[in-house]
Amino acid sequence: MYRQFDLREIGQTRWKNGGGLTQEIVSWPLHSGVHDFQWRVSVASITASGPFSTFPDVDRIILLLGGDGIRLRAPEQALDQSLDQLYRPLHFAGDWRTECELLGSASRDFNVMTRRDSVAADVQILRERTTAPASDSGLVFAASGTWILRTHSDIRLQPETGICWAGEPLQWTASPAEDTAAVLIAVRIFGRTQQ
Repeated sequence: MYRQFDLREIGQTRWKNGGGLTQEIVSWPLHSGVHDFQWRVSVASITASGPFSTFPDVDRIILLLGGDGIRLRAPEQALDQSLDQLYRPLHFAGDWRTECELLGSASRDFNVMTRRDSVAADVQILRERTTAPASDSGLVFAASGTWILRTHSDIRLQPETGICWAGEPLQWTASPAEDTAAVLIAVRIFGRTQQ
């Protein structure tokens, strides 16, 4: 599977617990749901404080895309972390009973979830030309600025667009198209034996 996507064309769905809205970019295997995905990448809009949905046996990485940010608390796990700076990944377990508090206006967040017993994720924030090693599954997302992505062919990624792939090795080189504060989010998914 290999495809380009434009986040502006992806509809919103309610969170698993009904407390927010999500735009699902990819869920693998294709057509898997919230209970049987192996890995999943989405963007969430958080407009009110409240609990996060729990995802047993899932590891999560979340980072702020816009807004004033959130504070995450899981008292039983000694998690008390503010996510108030753009593009700083925070790792935590989906099993944890985690409360989310808005720090001001609505928050917009990038989420990566992986099934702990089979796969893991590495998330990198890129601001300059980068060549990535081949990986069997992953995603790149232009969070800001325009990027030129060289894979099978040259792809121009405008803000809010990207590519995702699974089940076939892909190597790529990404370069900002202009000398601006461009940010590319790169997600690599790998099997636990590949760490």
